[in-house]
This record gives sequence, structure tokens and C-alpha cells, in this order.
Amino acid sequence: MMKIDEREIREKAKKNPDAFIKEYINLLLDSESDKAEIKLLQEQIKILNERLYGKKSEKKIDENIKQPTLFNIDSFYDNQDHFNEAEANQNDEESAPLNDDGEAIIKTKNNKKRKNLVNRINNLHTETVVFDIKNEEKMCPNCGSELKEMTTKVTYTIKYIPAKIERVKNIVKIYYCPKCNNEGNSYIKQARIPSCFTKSMVDSSIVANIISDKFVRCLPLYRQEKLYNNYGLDVSRANLSNWFIKGANVLEPMYSLMLKDIKNEDIIHMDETTLTVIESPKKAYMWGLASSKYGKNNIKLYIYKPDRKYDNAKEILDGYHGYVQSDGYEAYQRLDDVTNVGCFAHARRKYTDIVKSLPPESLSVSTISKGLDYINKLYKIEKDIDDLSPAEKYKIRQEKSKPLLEEYYEWCNKTYESITPKSVAGKAIAYSINNYEYLKNYLLDGRLSIDNNICERMMKSFVLSRKNFLFCFSENGADKSSIAYSIVETARANNLRTEDYLNYVFTKLGEVENPTEEDYKNLLPYSKSLPDCLKNNNE
Repeated sequence: MMKIDEREIREKAKKNPDAFIKEYINLLLDSESDKAEIKLLQEQIKILNERLYGKKSEKKIDENIKQPTLFNIDSFYDNQDHFNEAEANQNDEESAPLNDDGEAIIKTKNNKKRKNLVNRINNLHTETVVFDIKNEEKMCPNCGSELKEMTTKVTYTIKYIPAKIERVKNIVKIYYCPKCNNEGNSYIKQARIPSCFTKSMVDSSIVANIISDKFVRCLPLYRQEKLYNNYGLDVSRANLSNWFIKGANVLEPMYSLMLKDIKNEDIIHMDETTLTVIESPKKAYMWGLASSKYGKNNIKLYIYKPDRKYDNAKEILDGYHGYVQSDGYEAYQRLDDVTNVGCFAHARRKYTDIVKSLPPESLSVSTISKGLDYINKLYKIEKDIDDLSPAEKYKIRQEKSKPLLEEYYEWCNKTYESITPKSVAGKAIAYSINNYEYLKNYLLDGRLSIDNNICERMMKSFVLSRKNFLFCFSENGADKSSIAYSIVETARANNLRTEDYLNYVFTKLGEVENPTEEDYKNLLPYSKSLPDCLKNNNE
């Protein structure tokens, strides 16, 4: 603790009172400035803690549920009952009322009856097993008469059949013409093995499994290597990587067609996220494009780029004319012939981060709550008109959303003048002010969304996979990953069983020696030519 010399202070005050008062005032001002800065830093730390360890939902958080912080993270997770996870997540089916088949009837949150388990497994292959009593037990123990069959009782159980790997011996017959051979003009004809992986020992089913495991089940190649070794196939990670690249090369023409198709849409949702590439000196990015819910086709596309420069956005959308819905990244705002539409989810998140992390009595929370209330009202309107046609949506938005949005913008400008710009509340409000020109553009067309959540959810799927494979070694690998992942995610978006679909694509392309553009179009995940057997029945 600093020692204060009172005598020295009195002497200073007597000798030069004006200088002493000025120095004292400056000290007070510095002290108040330090306090304000410390308070700002404390608020920022709480928000960062919430982002790292808190719930990601933007719904109202129960104040009684404590969240971990940087300083109690170990004890927080140590106190969680991980060993009782199964019991903690146990489905209510065990205690729910039963139907006539003995299966639990579960009600969803909207109180609609959910299909019981029997109906949910109707699409599975069924093996019939008959259970009968022994012949010696078919005599009545009371009178000795022979028992007669009265009825049968049908129940269902679910059986797991582990995967297995088999070796296929291919015998290729080769023919020659003896007459031509005698005349010196040899002619040889051999049968063709229908495969798009020529000079390779793998079947299309292996490549389909590798891609599906990597991007659907989030299994990196080193884990797949262990699985294949357990199945009895002694392969290395390098083998799996080579087969993965071969599969991506086969899918590349379809990927190009998907990029062409999505540029023919009127609305594109876009976002980007980081990707570590070992051979790249810069921070690389995976760019995501998604068609809107009103699009001609349901397309999810990923494009690898070595950085996040404006030139990449310009190159990706070269020749595109229409709406691009995105966050506040200025690269999209500078594009010609493109109308940029902002994302209110980002604007709202600036507020919810503060509300979730700071105490209710905080000045920032009391200020922010008003702005959050405006945005929640805009979302309430969207919820009420969700089932209406685009034309009806446009009309209601002009009547209800537009005046509310203008009122919100006026509140933002007025409030921003009375608070510290560098405070967390100031930064949250500044986002809406700076991006208002683009945030309001969702009012231009009834097909537009209030936010960019379509693409946000799509990128979260990639982030989940990225947490497992962590990085790509080369830019070529990152590029091939974007191709395969685009096909996989588009297949999932179109309700296809991914592995079966990939196997079908590779098999069909293998049957054609030189596939045409029409052949590739018929195999796109949103093609009407695909057989129904590839679709998921349990919607």
C-alpha cells in the first residue's frame, strides 16, 4: 500500500494552491477514466466467458443455472455427472403411456402425438423369426389332449449387424479373333469392369463409406484407419486419403454443375469460416453458399479459398445477379449487380451476449433490453407470417415490420449519442446503425429471410466436422474436401441417405465409359431422376 505524506501535501497546497487544485482534478479524472476502462474490460471478459462456456442459445437463460467461467471451468465440469449421462438423457418413453403394441407414446413440445417406435422402424428390412413351443409341450397337462394353435402375438426387436469387408475376385474374360490373328491383324476384346475407380483395388462402396464417415459421422481418417483394421483390412491413412481424393475427383463435375445452378437462383445465403491448412501461410477460409427456402433447388455449397479477401467474394459470385444474404462483412456490400441483405440474428446476438453475461442491474443491460425488445418484436412478426405466401409476407412486412424497424433505427441513433461508444452496449448498437441499410433490405421481397440462419446452420455443420479432422495438410486436400462436403450436405438437405446415394453415384458413373453432362445432371442430389429407395423414409 502506498504511504501518503500528509505534511508534504499540505506544503504543496500552501505554496501553489492553483497548481495543487489542477493536479488534484487531473488525478480524479484519471481515476474515473481508469474505473470506466476497468468496468468495460470486466464486461468484455464476462461476455467472452459466456461465449466460450455458456449456452449458445439466444433464448432467455434461467438465472438460477450457473455458467462456468475461466476461473471455475475445471470444478464446473468435475461436478457434472458424466457417468450418469445415459440416465440423465433417458427418453421419456420408459415412463410414458403405452399403446396396444406395448410401445411408448411420446408427445412433442407442440403437443402433437409423435409416431411410436414401431411406426418409426417400418422402413427397416424385416427378418421374420417364429417362436414355437416344443412338441412335447403341445399336450395339455390336465387332460392329455393335443393343443390347437389359437393365435399369434407379434412383437418387434431391433438388431444391429456389424459392418464387414469382403474381397471380390474379378475374373475378366478376354477374347481374340483367330482369323485376324492368322492374317497378322490381331484383334483382342476384353470385358470391362464397371467402375469409375480404374486401376484401383477399391469398390465404390469403400469410397462412399470413407466420405460419409468423414463428413456425416465426423470421423477423421486416422479413426477410420483403426475401424478398417478392426474389420480385417490392413490399410494406412495414406491409402484412405488417396481413395478420398479419387472420390472427390469423380464428384467434381457435379460440383461444377451445382455452382452453376446456385448462381441461377434469385437469392443466395453466404457465410465463411476459418480452416487451418498446414501448407498455407495464411489463415484459410471455407466459404459457404446456400439456396433459399424458395429456391428452385436445395443446394449447399462449400468453396475453399486461401483467404477472406474481397476478390474471392467477387470471383465466387462472378456473373450472379440477385440478393445475397450475409452478415456485416463489407465484401458482399461492394459487389456490383448484387443487393446485400443483412442478418438480424447477428444484430440480436450483440444484445443477447450482454444480457446473458451481465447482471440484470447493469446499466448496459437496462439500455440493451430496449433494443432487444425491438428485434424480438420483428421476429414475432416473422413467426406469425411464416406459413404465408411471399406476396402476403411482403404486404404484412410493409404494414407492421417497416414502421417498427424505422422506430428501432431512430432509438439506436438517439441512444448511441448518450452512451460511451466503446462500451459493450455502444458497440452492440453501433452494429445496427452501421448495417441498417442492409438490415432493412429483407423488406424488399417476401422470399427474403430476416436473418442468415440458413447458411449459419450449414456452416455449423462444417465446424463440427472441423473439430474432428482439425486441419487439412494441403490446399488441394482442402479443395477436394469442399467438393465432397458440398455433395454430402446437399444430399442430406434433400433427404437422401448419404452413403447409399454416393455409392449409387459412383456405381452409375462406373457403368458409363465417358459420362456426359446430362449423366451428371441426372445424378445431382436434387435431381428428379434419383430412385426413391435412396430417400430417408423417417422424415
